[in-house]
Amino acid sequence: MVVLNGGGLCTHESDCTSRAKTDLGTNKVWPKGFPLDSVAFLSTDERNPFRDWNLVFAPYCSGDMHSGQRTEATNETFGLYFSGYHNAMGTFSAVMLFVLSLML
Repeated sequence: MVVLNGGGLCTHESDCTSRAKTDLGTNKVWPKGFPLDSVAFLSTDERNPFRDWNLVFAPYCSGDMHSGQRTEATNETFGLYFSGYHNAMGTFSAVMLFVLSLML
């Protein structure tokens, strides 16, 4: 299972820039680990039907619902990148490469 963590969409400059230095705007402040048991469908609880599935957890920090395709920070983007699509595709590519390496 691939989980793209939610985090909301920022819609205007003050909203986007205020969250840019938080865990919803940068990976620099993320904790070293994530408490998966804090999310019901990620937990190891015996009632969770997904508890034995392989899991890839992709954190969120782009402010664009994993859909932004910017490759440069510009005045139009308040000096921010909004590259969530590229983050998601990079995650999927890394997972596929890992899975393929197991098959060789």
